[in-house]
Amino acid sequence: MLMAAALLALAACSSDSDSSGSSGTAGSGAGGATGSAGASAGGGASGTVKIACYFDGGKSCTQASGPAASVAQAKANCEMAHAVISETCPTANVIGCCTSAGATGTSCYYTGALHDAATLMDACAKGGGTWGATPP
Repeated sequence: MLMAAALLALAACSSDSDSSGSSGTAGSGAGGATGSAGASAGGGASGTVKIACYFDGGKSCTQASGPAASVAQAKANCEMAHAVISETCPTANVIGCCTSAGATGTSCYYTGALHDAATLMDACAKGGGTWGATPP
């Protein structure tokens, strides 16, 4: 369940299937963020755009990329979850990020998360992800 709750909002554009099986993530994604910022849908020549949803209550952020249509749906899901929407996850107070094996989804955790960095790193590795110090 490391990324399951957070990736719920980004399921439309993430191919990550949450194979970690770990329990107790750093937030349910329905946390206390108030409102949402306008999405910055950054795109490249390939037609791939990025979106990030920051869940203040869980001190976590999910970031994904994909076709514009998928990201539009993900943005709508983020808004329903009252997440703050941007193109990338914030770097301030980050304790680390787990990038899924498919590299289309990343979950970042921040100071105040429900678990410490060692627990989150272990869960990331068990799920086949790669741990990094900052958002990609």
